[in-house]
Amino acid sequence: MEVVSGVAVEVLKTVASFADEKISLAWGMKDDLEKLEETMSTLEAVLLDAEEQQQENKEIEVWLRRLKDVFLDAWDVLDEYECELLRREVVKRHGRIDRKVRRFFSRSNPLAFCLSIGNQIKAIRQKLDDVAKDKSNFHLKEHHQDARQVRREMESSFVRPSEVIGRESDRDKIVKLLMQKDNNNSISVIPIIGVGGLGKTALAKLVYNDDKVTEKFYPKLWVCVQQDFNVTELTRKLLISSISATNTVHQSLKQTRDISNLSVDQLQLFLRSILKDKKVLLVLDDVWNEDRGKWNEVRDLLSAVCAMGSKVIVTTRNTQVASIMGTTRTHHLECLSEEDSLSLFFKYAFVDEQEAARFPKLRDIGKQIVQKCGGLPLALKTLGSVLCSKTDDGEWIYVRDSEIWKLRREQNDPILSALKLSYSTMSPSLKQCFAYCSLVPKNFRASDLYMIRIWMALGIIHSSGKVLGNCISKSFAADLSFNILTMPSKNSNSTTAPNERVRHLRILLKDGHDQSIIMILQKLQKVRSIFVAKEMGEEPNIEESFLSTCISRLKYSRLLHLYGLCFEVLPSSIGALKHLRYLNLSGNKKIKKLPNSICKLQSLQTLYLHRCSELEELPRDIRNLKFEIFAARYEMLYHIT
Repeated sequence: MEVVSGVAVEVLKTVASFADEKISLAWGMKDDLEKLEETMSTLEAVLLDAEEQQQENKEIEVWLRRLKDVFLDAWDVLDEYECELLRREVVKRHGRIDRKVRRFFSRSNPLAFCLSIGNQIKAIRQKLDDVAKDKSNFHLKEHHQDARQVRREMESSFVRPSEVIGRESDRDKIVKLLMQKDNNNSISVIPIIGVGGLGKTALAKLVYNDDKVTEKFYPKLWVCVQQDFNVTELTRKLLISSISATNTVHQSLKQTRDISNLSVDQLQLFLRSILKDKKVLLVLDDVWNEDRGKWNEVRDLLSAVCAMGSKVIVTTRNTQVASIMGTTRTHHLECLSEEDSLSLFFKYAFVDEQEAARFPKLRDIGKQIVQKCGGLPLALKTLGSVLCSKTDDGEWIYVRDSEIWKLRREQNDPILSALKLSYSTMSPSLKQCFAYCSLVPKNFRASDLYMIRIWMALGIIHSSGKVLGNCISKSFAADLSFNILTMPSKNSNSTTAPNERVRHLRILLKDGHDQSIIMILQKLQKVRSIFVAKEMGEEPNIEESFLSTCISRLKYSRLLHLYGLCFEVLPSSIGALKHLRYLNLSGNKKIKKLPNSICKLQSLQTLYLHRCSELEELPRDIRNLKFEIFAARYEMLYHIT
């Protein structure tokens, strides 16, 4: 599924600003820019309709893909234009008092640069005109959208009981199981099993916060489990949760600067010191692990540390998980009744009961929508949120009669249908934010600020504003495709053929890298972001030649993510990446200094240096730039302006 409208909005903003008379006349491109803006505006008006139709019409999907490529090419050229203006500003600001700066930021002949940019814009105009000719084949309608608000809380162990409808009986059954006395020394496990979107996590929260449970268990620990069920990482999360729940820190642990550097033996030692002889309730949320050996390690640790009567609640979609954990006390969660489904839907669709009473026709349409949701809370909440405060009959009818329901009927998947309907109502900018969330490596803990910096680097947003709240409130996994190429670890059997259209690249390293990855990199021309990450627990050796190859393919890149990788030298060629907005070198325990050429990154907005423990100093000329450096684990140490 191609997401083009968000790109179009941002490119149009840039074209409009650059068509300003003072700038464009100086460069001799006013006419070309104005014609480019006119064509883009005409196409942008039909993009929302095209994006909706592409699921049924593959020709439209192909057309959108071609159009998106042209828009992105235009964005790259205009950004080149902007980088030159920024370079001139830097030289003007510092050049008169410092000749070194003037030489440092020197470029080739300005006239030649003007001609090159002008020719590229003409070429893009021609390509866009060629694509625009095919628009008439699809009979697309012009229409626009406003951003919609969805009320949904961020994940945590807390839940308001009033927000969970129709689960009182399920809660009472599980609480009863928790109160029962065990006849053996093994820790007792209670899995909550059900399909995605059924409300397993919400039910676990309801139980977790029950007064009877709070009285019986101390401490209570809540851990969201990663899909690969890495024992070391899970133990680390248990330790952090234990410290938080008990406000207890062993003296030797206080002297430890970074928990992430502890070995599994050290982690278990500290965990024992905190949980010893305590009756613990542990919730492991969203477990997928089917490796009995890994679970046995965790169970044995808990059994050896915690007091008798300690319990574990597990939420999972997989019945095999319950079998592996060796328990017969399984709670299978069922869909909501029709009555509860209506209550939940109307709770999210209307502000209050008074509003619902004023719109009886909407209530009738809502009942028909509820029937299509199959009693799944996530689908009910999502569509209710989409329609919240919407009093136009047409908007409710659109959701009820959407073709998306027909597309998913064969798969019997109301959750995905509801999410796609929710997605279709978003503004173009929000669609872009969600699409780019899939750039972040799986299981990487991304803070709010981290995501904002990524969105800003890629040009989707220009400040945090309200967009973050909207994105968090609408958090779901969208079925999107926007030219990401994921390259597998070394010795992986999977292969991915390179495509010059690839704009975003994710490389997962294990035991170093091999020549095939470098060969793929050498065939890419338009990469806008690269995420290079290591597999959990791995410490691959990164060679300068590999980094140099990565950098050489990043002519238009806005983002370079090298989190958790260790190398001694960052190639000086990094200074050639004039489009780069975001550079993450966090977790590098070898690098001692940065090349002075990093000071040429005039577009840089964010530099992450968390846990670069051997880094001795920053280049002196870095003061000539304007960006933020995050050099501590949880706080900003430098704000260079």
